[in-house]
Amino acid sequence: KQYDQALAVFQMGLARFPDAVALYNNLAVTYLAAGRPDKALEPCRQALALQPDHEKARYNLEWALRLLAASNAAVRGNARP
Repeated sequence: KQYDQALAVFQMGLARFPDAVALYNNLAVTYLAAGRPDKALEPCRQALALQPDHEKARYNLEWALRLLAASNAAVRGNARP
């Protein structure tokens, strides 16, 4: 529930300040903390589109991609032919 509240706050902030790189990054971090790396990708990409040298957004994008790759590998490992 706390994640949902934080997500709502960041989304409201972005509706008002659509160029706020920090809000996109914070939204991504919240999705990552909530276990939703798939949802973290777009805010990371938005932050990087606005500020390509934003190190935290780049790190969070890499983190999200690694989590998704690990999850996909685990699913493939459990798949039966």
